[in-house]
Amino acid sequence: RYGNAALASATRAVWAGGVNPTPTYFNTIDAVEIMSTGNAFDFGDLYANVYYPGGVSNRTRGIYAGGYQAPSPAGFKNNIGYITISSKGDSQDFGDLITAKNSFSTFNSPTRGCFAGGATPSKINSIEYVTIATTGNASDFGDLTVARNYAGGCGSAIRGLVGGGSDPSANNTIDYVTISAMGNAQDFGDLTSARQEIGSCSSATRGVFAGAWAPS
Repeated sequence: RYGNAALASATRAVWAGGVNPTPTYFNTIDAVEIMSTGNAFDFGDLYANVYYPGGVSNRTRGIYAGGYQAPSPAGFKNNIGYITISSKGDSQDFGDLITAKNSFSTFNSPTRGCFAGGATPSKINSIEYVTIATTGNASDFGDLTVARNYAGGCGSAIRGLVGGGSDPSANNTIDYVTISAMGNAQDFGDLTSARQEIGSCSSATRGVFAGAWAPS
């Protein structure tokens, strides 16, 4: 399936939601142990059958948010659900996003998770955040420099990045924010090419944006 959301601890990677093929939508949560090889195993179920939700995590807790639910009742979701990554089980209610949306970018520090941009279905530039260790509704963080969805997100303990996306044409902008301080994003630089639906990951020091549509 595609259009799912990924998050991880130091030892386990977890994926949730997605679609394959249209119109079969999933609430499935899958997991693997990163240090070993083998097939994914069933972790539990997400709050709804959604595609393009977003995921953030610290070493112990994973948080999924938003997405588009189908087939019934169809619509954009504002749900936020959490899991304990080391144990299997269904997502539990965390709170709500300010705006029901999907296809947004995510990044996090060990304490704060951020959800940037997305579609409602119109493109939006808002950034929302939650404190991962607590429960509650998302709060306003600031705005991206460009309203877009399908961008990649990555981060360190200090800084979050959002690269590329659709505005609605493919975009090469990289924005950054300081995760511990609220405020609007600033220009970081540009990707080597404008593209959307981009894959992304990061270590504590380096962020990587890979693949995508541009439009091929």
